[in-house]
Formats: sequence, structure tokens, C-alpha cells
Amino acid sequence: MRAGGGIGDWIKKPTLDDEDHYWARYPFDLLFFIVVLIILLNIIFGIIIDTFAELRDAKKATAEDLDNFCMMCGREKHVFEQHGNGWAEHTSSEHNVYAYLSYIIYVYRKPFEKCDGLEKIMKKKIENGDVSFFPTTAICLEAYDAKQNDDPSVEAEDTPDD
Repeated sequence: MRAGGGIGDWIKKPTLDDEDHYWARYPFDLLFFIVVLIILLNIIFGIIIDTFAELRDAKKATAEDLDNFCMMCGREKHVFEQHGNGWAEHTSSEHNVYAYLSYIIYVYRKPFEKCDGLEKIMKKKIENGDVSFFPTTAICLEAYDAKQNDDPSVEAEDTPDD
């Protein structure tokens, strides 16, 4: 207990003349070791480990959302795989995040006097933090819905036989 950077390093070694103080100091050294080195350090390390675990879980949840949901329309990945042109096609052409970002930067940097009508509206919305210009649906899903509504054979297949 005396070696290890604790209070025992600062207290002088007991001598034969001072043996009464040694046995009085022994419980104090033991209590210091238990309280400070074991309990407090484990509490601090536990807090640090829990914080890193929470950060890891939040990062995992964010990555899972990015992989399974469209950032623009909020639709799930499996919807595009079943009824659309596929997830890769949707995220690379229909709702390409970088294309939207590029347009937002372009409109934000363009002087208001040089903007046309649509760009002025977009610039006002961007400056006000209004994101209502982002799409809420996808072209491929609208085409699928229109095809389902126009095709009478699809309705006949969906209805059960009597």
C-alpha cells in the first residue's frame, strides 16, 4: 500500500520508537486505499466507459438511419427495393444529397439582385431555415402508385375470390 503514489509515499516510515503511531495510521492508509484508489477511480472510469458506450450507440443509430432511410423524403430502403428502381438509383439520382447541397450553396452565395423568381423564393426559405422545399415523395414511387391505380388487372389480383 505504501508504493503506488498514494499518501503512503509522503508519510515517513515507522521506526521502533514510533510503533504506536504506525498501528494508528494503518487503518487510515487502508481506508484511503479503499476509498480513493478503488471506489473513486472505478466511478470515474465507469462514467468514462458509459459515455463512450452512449457515443458509440448514437453513432451506430445515426449510421443505421443513413443506411435505411432517405434523407430527403424519409422513406425506408425496402420500399424502393420493392416498388421503385432500387435504393442505389434513388439515392444517386432522384434524391442525391450532394445535388441538393450544391444547389443550396449556389443559391445562398448568389446575390439577391441576380436571382430569378424561384431562386429568390429559395434564398428566403434558406435564410429563414425553412426546409419545406425538400421533396416528401419519390418519382419512382409515384409512378408505381399511378401504375397500380390505372391497371385493373392488379386490382383483380388483390381482391380475394368469392
